[in-house]
Amino acid sequence: MSVWPMIALLLTATAAIALATEPTEGPYRLPGVSAADNELQRGAANMLWMLEGIADVRNPELAAACELTERRIINTEVTKLPKKPGRSPWKEKWTVDRCGDVVYYSIKFTPTPKQGGTDFEVSLIE
Repeated sequence: MSVWPMIALLLTATAAIALATEPTEGPYRLPGVSAADNELQRGAANMLWMLEGIADVRNPELAAACELTERRIINTEVTKLPKKPGRSPWKEKWTVDRCGDVVYYSIKFTPTPKQGGTDFEVSLIE
């Protein structure tokens, strides 16, 4: 079986989610309390939605039960504060509503002051 149909499905789903999560006006802020700025929230959310799309490819029952566009990030919370704000990593837990089923993602933000940005890692909490 070719992987190209799955890749096309994933890209289509990712584009749909990106459009569905874009704000119509104003800054991009997720519910809850996140230490990430608007741009970091947007980037981490896009990565989270790509992981949700991969979960759908791996589990067609999940995709059939809940469209990606129906899922929502319903909460963000800081779980580990940075020792030095702006210079050391911090962790957050983001909550996703999958049509009534709640799943959690761990987001680790690592500032990279020499490069002028912040890296992030997104993983499903199993």
